[in-house]
Amino acid sequence: MAIVGLAIASVFTFLAAFFAYWNAGYNRWLPHHDRIFRVHGTLLLPGMEPQSFPHAPGPLKDALEAELEGRRLKGVVRIFAQEVQLRTPGRTLDARVHYADESFFTVFDWPLVAGDAHRFASDPSAAFVTERMAHRLFGRAPAIGRRITVTDGSRRRELVVVGVMRDWPENTTEDLRIDLLARIRESDFQNEPWVFRYWLGLNDTFFIRLREPEPAAALDATLERVLAHHLPERFRGRLALKATPLDRIHSWGLTAKSRAENTRRLALVTGLAALVFIVAMANFSLIHAECALERERSFAVRLLLGAGRIQLAGAILIAIAMDAACAILLAALLLKASGAMIPELEHLLPVDREVLLRAVLAALLAMVMAVVAATSVCVAHVSRLPLAMVLRGLRGPSGLVRRPLRTVLAGSQFFAAVATVALALVAARQLGFAGAVDRGFNADGVFVIHHLDWPAAMSRAELLRRRVAEIPGVASASLSGTAPPDVGGDLVTLQAEDAHGREINVRQATIDPHFLETYGVRLLAGRNLDPARAGDREPDRGEPMRDFSILINRAAARLLGFSRPEEAVGRVFVIRPGTEREAHVRIAGVVEDVLSEGVYRPVEPTIYSWQRSSVGVLSLRYTGSDRVSLMAAVAAIWRALVPEVPLRMGTVAQRIVALDAESRLRTRALVLFAGVTLFLAAMGIFALAYHQLEQERMIFALHRLLGASAMALLGLFASRLGRPFLAAALPALPLAWVLAERWLEGFAYRIALTPLPFIEALGL
Repeated sequence: MAIVGLAIASVFTFLAAFFAYWNAGYNRWLPHHDRIFRVHGTLLLPGMEPQSFPHAPGPLKDALEAELEGRRLKGVVRIFAQEVQLRTPGRTLDARVHYADESFFTVFDWPLVAGDAHRFASDPSAAFVTERMAHRLFGRAPAIGRRITVTDGSRRRELVVVGVMRDWPENTTEDLRIDLLARIRESDFQNEPWVFRYWLGLNDTFFIRLREPEPAAALDATLERVLAHHLPERFRGRLALKATPLDRIHSWGLTAKSRAENTRRLALVTGLAALVFIVAMANFSLIHAECALERERSFAVRLLLGAGRIQLAGAILIAIAMDAACAILLAALLLKASGAMIPELEHLLPVDREVLLRAVLAALLAMVMAVVAATSVCVAHVSRLPLAMVLRGLRGPSGLVRRPLRTVLAGSQFFAAVATVALALVAARQLGFAGAVDRGFNADGVFVIHHLDWPAAMSRAELLRRRVAEIPGVASASLSGTAPPDVGGDLVTLQAEDAHGREINVRQATIDPHFLETYGVRLLAGRNLDPARAGDREPDRGEPMRDFSILINRAAARLLGFSRPEEAVGRVFVIRPGTEREAHVRIAGVVEDVLSEGVYRPVEPTIYSWQRSSVGVLSLRYTGSDRVSLMAAVAAIWRALVPEVPLRMGTVAQRIVALDAESRLRTRALVLFAGVTLFLAAMGIFALAYHQLEQERMIFALHRLLGASAMALLGLFASRLGRPFLAAALPALPLAWVLAERWLEGFAYRIALTPLPFIEALGL
């Protein structure tokens, strides 16, 4: 039992150490990571919580280069990612290309497998690919000198591979998961000025490299000066910029709240692993202490025959070390099996060798601590062994392993088990609540087709929708900017028609009149947008601005001051989309809130408008059962109408599963921790019960002779054994309550905390 318990604890120690080092090692594989910072922007709009994004405005590059003197600044680079189609002779695939300024390799000393980094700055058609992308595009053939055709709808660009970059490890932030790197060509985005030209258009990823390491606070002060000197007057006070060190992007997040959440998550995992190991170490020490008690007579005989106490201590150490070696072998087997039981572990690899080495060393150090603790307890007993009493068959004073210590060791295991099991039960209930919560729409049978924002597809979006709606089994099809659960959209300003009305900021999502039917979004009051009413459609880009109708969600109605949805219908507001465009909008109807972030974030106040030039996805509701035929029919229509655009199709259910993936993984890990702790505690209780039964068998025999029944003896034994465990469990319940409350703080929509899971944990 001791070997199994220590092996399980070692596995958890390794996984926790690996997780901690994996998170702390983000982006550290890049040279000079301590001198590189990412700039992220926060929109500070009236009436709304600050909106933080991992991006910064395009005009910031020139402003930064003007503000930061050359002796301090080494380089600034913008990176913009886009989904494209790649073509090489004999191969076509969908991928993501990262466009960057010519200063990319000035900022990043990205390790190269082949090629010359200087070619990127001198050749506008130069492209760099990673090893994995080179294999996907060219197989085993050399990549240098090969041509790639990049297609984004109607845009086409020819690139030449001039270098192969080292593959990025898994602990790399999303911004730098670059497989294909090409030069930014701003002329390709003349019709999309928000990409590089708008100060409030946070679309570009910015990295700054300094010549010497500096604290982030010093760079934050510089960014404040940049905004003070270069931000247009009409945007003052609406944009804030912060710098995050490259190796802290993952752990810090974008806000102080996200930093606290990441710290809490890491502390939870490492704390639970430490708890499991402490329980296992106590169990390991307790069982070996019991073994030492059983071998008192053998130890006494060896002492009489001339063996020294140091020799006995060495023999004990060797025996315990052999058990630890067996535990190491068993831990290795369990670790290998855990890869099959927990598929998510594969997503953490490959990773730098240093991370694996540190995790292994942490697990071995923990194993050594367990061996030392167990040996110390046993040696302390042997050093106090009274030979005369032992040889006469009497029990000697047990030194450090007398009953109070054994009770404390076993009770601590029970304390940990009750606390972790209670927390796991609360987490499991919250996960079940998240799966059953009303998200405001019906995802069953809804498929989403992407890439409608490509120019070639956008021009035929309505024709595509009509053709898809004609497929047998398709009940409805709609066009929108994004698909639930992400309703997305830009931030816009609404003001009451009265000039003195209060301004509020809301999210604007684009839909069409078929959206509510396709997604089953409930209309609470008013009417839907109507294609027969010309005034319901928002003017497309390039058209003169005019008044139009909108839908709003329940959260927006509350923010506008309406106590009931019916009160908002027909009201008129002035809308300002953040540019010079301005119009009056009339509320046609109020719809139910859509949980865009599930149970994790509150619903944002949102308005829905119908604009044909802001299409991103085509959604369809399928009531049939033959999904293969559906996908074949969609593919045939797609090839016939927009063959130059890659087809990407998925389900809304998949998007919801992905949204809840992290919460499920954390809950599974917590349940696993609780199960292991409970198992180890059970072994400790068994060892204590066995020893107590051995110590008091004469007392129980006397009770039996005096007429006590077997059930009475069992009750007596259970009461004497259970009292210390009940005493250990009582303080565990308040601790578990506090931990559960902290766990639930990370959810905007959560279960109510009741005593039931804590009573169940005590029962287990």
